[in-house]
Amino acid sequence: MLTLTLIWTACSENSMEPDYHEEIVVSAYLFTGQPIDSVRLTRTFDIKARYNADDAAVSGADVTISDDENVYQLSEYSNVKGVYYLLDRSVRVQPDITYTLNVEYGNHKLMATTTAPAPIEITHLPADTLTFLDLEQKFSLEWSGGEGSEGYWITTVATPHPSSPYSERLVDFQEPAIVDFQLAQFDGDTLEAFSPVSGHGMDGVMGTSADLPWFMFSWYGEYQLTLYAVEQEYLDVLTSMNQTDTFEDPLYNVFGGLGLFTAVSADTVQLYVKR
Repeated sequence: MLTLTLIWTACSENSMEPDYHEEIVVSAYLFTGQPIDSVRLTRTFDIKARYNADDAAVSGADVTISDDENVYQLSEYSNVKGVYYLLDRSVRVQPDITYTLNVEYGNHKLMATTTAPAPIEITHLPADTLTFLDLEQKFSLEWSGGEGSEGYWITTVATPHPSSPYSERLVDFQEPAIVDFQLAQFDGDTLEAFSPVSGHGMDGVMGTSADLPWFMFSWYGEYQLTLYAVEQEYLDVLTSMNQTDTFEDPLYNVFGGLGLFTAVSADTVQLYVKR
């Protein structure tokens, strides 16, 4: 009992909880061919503090994005705290150009770089209407472009989001136990159990084609499919975040802070999933 008491006292006096130091978190994506927009800045919270989105937003920061020839001063949206954009909408992100983000806020100084990949284009879609789980219908996607990228990422979003009654649009996986199990995890909330947005997608895809698995389609109806050409910094964050057996931070590319600043190119197509 004395030994246990001494151990408990030592742990209480020398807590393993790390000291809190405020960090600035960057979430910023540049899209090839699009204006410079939506550099989002937030701050970390002490583990004991209650999170509040308004308090987390970093307002009033000095934010610039530069290339070899220009320095662009970003402005904060008047109606969205902590989100910055370039007023001049005629400036477009150019392929094969390296962009540098600089942020100054109080004692914080952050910097990150990324290089924009070439535009990407979906060149082949076997059909714009798919029959769910039709074993004779193989859904493959082909594309061109995206030079300079390190890989590709594919997502699907049911559009519009399923509305009540959900059951009329929920797909049948031919395994009722799967549906029952998912519903049980989310107290019967169908939209939570089967998200309209693919929770997995296909990441780290190489080459110029891919076969899409059926788990990317949880609902009957219209879908928006987006193909992204992504850079190494994005893949680094994605891969390291999926390593759940480690307590190490993801591999961010922001110096002086946390988060991700990266450039992507994208193309989108519409398709329909029917019974």
